[in-house]
Amino acid sequence: MGHRDIACFGLLAHGPFARPWADWQGVALVEADKLATDDINQLDYYREAGYFKNTPVPYADLGAIVTGMKPGREHAGERTICINLGIALDDMAVAILIYEKAKERGLGTRLPF
Repeated sequence: MGHRDIACFGLLAHGPFARPWADWQGVALVEADKLATDDINQLDYYREAGYFKNTPVPYADLGAIVTGMKPGREHAGERTICINLGIALDDMAVAILIYEKAKERGLGTRLPF
């Protein structure tokens, strides 16, 4: 099995989370139960530039999943992929720390959700 072969979900058991690489076969992205991205606008930009040609429309961005606006994994057999293109993933990793520090210090303004 070559390194490109593993990029096809047909070779994986149900339930994996995957982070795609540039040389993935398009079939893996199509077979995902949920495809997410850190930035839908950035993914759309790259799609228009000719990248990710066979990539389905994402189910959600990570922000919608993290905030509970859209459910993440809903069962153990679900095959999920997240295409992280920018630094949004890093932003989300530190966001909770910033929030907790601001809350401790009584800083910030609560916005309607």
